[in-house]
Amino acid sequence: MKSKKPIKSANKIKYASVGADALAARGFSPSSGFWANFIKRNWGRKPLVIKNPFSVPMSTTEESFLALRNAWDTFEQAGAQVQWKFYKGDDGFMLEGYKISGYVPSTSDQSLDDYAKRIDTKLKGERFGLVLHDLQAYHPQFYLRLREFLSGLATQVRVRWRAMPGLFVGNYEQTPFGIHQDPANVFAFVIEGRRRIYLWPEGYFRDSFDRVRASDFAKLRRDATILEGEPGDVLYWPGRYWHVGESLDDLAIGISVALVPVQLSSFIVGAINHQIGEFLHPTLTTDGGFPQAATDVEESPEMIAAAVKRAAKLLKRTRDDSDFIQSVQVSWLDYMSGGGSEPAPPPLPLETLDDNCLIGGTPEIPIVWITSDNQIVCSVNGNSILLPAAPAIIGLLTELNGGATLKVGDLIKKYTGASRRNGVQFKTTKDGLRFLLSKLYSLRAINLRN
Repeated sequence: MKSKKPIKSANKIKYASVGADALAARGFSPSSGFWANFIKRNWGRKPLVIKNPFSVPMSTTEESFLALRNAWDTFEQAGAQVQWKFYKGDDGFMLEGYKISGYVPSTSDQSLDDYAKRIDTKLKGERFGLVLHDLQAYHPQFYLRLREFLSGLATQVRVRWRAMPGLFVGNYEQTPFGIHQDPANVFAFVIEGRRRIYLWPEGYFRDSFDRVRASDFAKLRRDATILEGEPGDVLYWPGRYWHVGESLDDLAIGISVALVPVQLSSFIVGAINHQIGEFLHPTLTTDGGFPQAATDVEESPEMIAAAVKRAAKLLKRTRDDSDFIQSVQVSWLDYMSGGGSEPAPPPLPLETLDDNCLIGGTPEIPIVWITSDNQIVCSVNGNSILLPAAPAIIGLLTELNGGATLKVGDLIKKYTGASRRNGVQFKTTKDGLRFLLSKLYSLRAINLRN
């Protein structure tokens, strides 16, 4: 593998970094004071380097490798469902879909170092970059840590986002797809190797077709804001900044999380469109004389009219359709409980928790629910469960959200029995409560404690 010499910066980092003393010692959740200061000075305004803020890393090299192996397992079963891309050299060569097989970590690789050596031999020393999108589906540990990290920010800004984490692995000199722009605030977590980010304000380039982007990088670098991070550091830059990453060591591993704003109105419109599509699809699965060309439309307008009438009928029905209304509510609830990341990580295998197990929830990642008649829809990390609206169950969920260390046997004893709500009698059983706790553990709503 080609060695890499550090490149001397053309200018200094323009924005001061903050250290671990600015953050709370609790897990991955910065203090409310840190976020208040961050929102005032940086959110949507200025880049920032957060120096080694956590006592343990957001992800390790080994965990990142396992995430790639998990993606490979899914790739073997579902193929193109895995969103990853492989880049070679600096000539724009890129592979994705089924063509990427052989260029990603597989069962023959025992570590990321093994993988890097294999690719180095395969490419005869050319540099490479591998990007895995939807990382949360393959790296549940990072997903939970990220949700904890962002929880304080989410409580202080009135913006909801889609969190889009991507894993970057390689020995590329610059981000494989070059200088680019995202409509999102970005947090970049440095896992292995030093990383440098060059930033230019929105108006520096005319658009993505501006030829200046491909001009002499040494000259462009003179005008850039430079963020530099080591393993454990977190880099932040606002949306609309033009940027490109640069690796300073032989193998770089990093995770970038783009927070793309999501409006509730757009979400609801999308849910309604999905329902209309589900309603119309069975009647439109065959041609059935449906117009195929512009000349056919005039001859068969009744086909289009019929489809439009069916869609309008569905929309009229939704005004009084409680099931449809609840489905949209549950979709939004799942989206919120998942921290804006889709798809959510798959559940753990269901494991029965015995009476002596010590468990606890995470206050920064609470179980949430909505009540409807005699039921509640409980949502955990993007997964919903339908439960009876028994006061005992609501009390159990509330206590779990407190974050205290609790004993399974004590909880079952405390919440077993009859309870009443709005004149309705409910009965919770030991077996039912144990199954619920086991289900919550499989969905990572609670964790085991020593």
